[in-house]
Order: sequence, then C-alpha cells, then structure tokens
Amino acid sequence: MKKKEKRLAELYQYINSFEYISINDLMMQFNVSKSTIVRDLDMLARQELIERFHGGARALSDERVTKFNIREKINEEKKILIAREAAKLVKNHDTIYLDTGSTCFLLYKEITATDITIFTPNLAIINYTPRSNISHLYALEGEVSQNNYSLGGNLTLENMKRIFPEKMFFSAIGLKKSNSCEIQCANEIQVSTIRTLCEMQGEKILLLDSSKIGVHKTFQGNSIKDIDTVIIDNNVISDEISNIKFNTKNLILADES
Repeated sequence: MKKKEKRLAELYQYINSFEYISINDLMMQFNVSKSTIVRDLDMLARQELIERFHGGARALSDERVTKFNIREKINEEKKILIAREAAKLVKNHDTIYLDTGSTCFLLYKEITATDITIFTPNLAIINYTPRSNISHLYALEGEVSQNNYSLGGNLTLENMKRIFPEKMFFSAIGLKKSNSCEIQCANEIQVSTIRTLCEMQGEKILLLDSSKIGVHKTFQGNSIKDIDTVIIDNNVISDEISNIKFNTKNLILADES
C-alpha cells in the first residue's frame, strides 16, 4: 500500500473511533501539517466516509441526529456569536420558547434580560444551573431522547399548541440552496415541530451557523419565507446571504465586532 493510501486508511480508522475530532488533534496524532490533514479529510469526505465540519470531522453513521454532546463542539465559536446576537432580541419580561439543540442552549446562557419566562423541551437548559434572571422555566412534556438530550414527540407538539410565547428561537439541520430556501430537518418529528412553530403567533427566529447553509436532507420543513428573523454567522458567501435576505423578513449577521 502506498504511503498516502496507508495514511488515509489509518486516518479513517482513527476518526471512526471518535464521535468528533478536531484538525489540531489529527495533526498531532499523525505528525503532519494542517494543509495535509485538510486535503486528506476532503478526500475522505468526497468518498462519503466521513462528515466534515469547520475545524474537524466525524465518521458517518446511520443516526439522523448527531448526539447533543457532539453538536456542542461543532462550530462552537460561531454558535456563541449567534447566541449573543439572539440574546439581544430578548427583552425584560419577555416570554420565549427555546427549542432543542446546542445553539439554543448557548442562547439560554447568554440571556441577560430579567424577569424572563421560558418554555422549552431542551433538557440541557432544564438541567443547567438555575439562572436568577429567569423568573419561570417550564419543561414541555414529551418522550425523552438521550442522543438529542431533549423531550419530543406528539405530547410535546400538543403542549406547544397551548403556549403563547412572544418569541420562538429554534434551529435546524440545514438550509437548502434553492429559490425558496427550505429548512432541512433530521426527521419527521423535526418537520412537525418547525411546522407547528411557524403556525404560532409569536416572532419566529431561526439560528443557523454557516456549516448548515447548503445542507440538503431527506426531510424538508417550511421555507424561511415563514420566518421573521434568521441569524447566521458571517462565514457565508455573498450570493447565499443575498438569497436568504430575499426570502426572509430580517437577516442578522453575527460577527465578533
């Protein structure tokens, strides 16, 4: 076996033994440059053996939803910027809905407004250290998902129809590159969740880091035309920014400034 082929095989085997691994860790493990690791990862991704993320990679699996503790590490810096921008939209005395997912969990930790009421199926939020500025925290009833660290299913959807938050924050697995920019979902339940959110009366705020732009999955939800505000980081090409601006009422670009 040629040296490069041998390294690729060893690289793939090594990645397969982790849920998520960073480029820096791979550079140290294989004692090669960043450019070499990036080229190798791109090659494995083209062969659909791994999934590439900003700053790292993971092995592909049959699971439709990446485990919560993995998602926390993927594009974390970008997600924090998005969460900080989203937190600016939360005002004193607001009643809000925070969906499942790591970005909504980060948003919860960034909220500085006071006397806030929160409804959520997000177990990471429910189990986090109590916040003094949150006056009421309600857990929406549903089936527990260990991988997604959340409550979900028909019970949760029924409970969502009984609440009236002023603002709803949620994310998705991707956003399709198309004229109408359909929201991409992990499964049927996420489709139903987003459909329910879009039917509710409050302000709908979609949080997406740049790695999700252009992702196309089997399950598709609403178009972002049904969304009031989309918050993304600024690591998105100008054509895609223009397309998102055209399809939604308000676009916020999160950056470090």
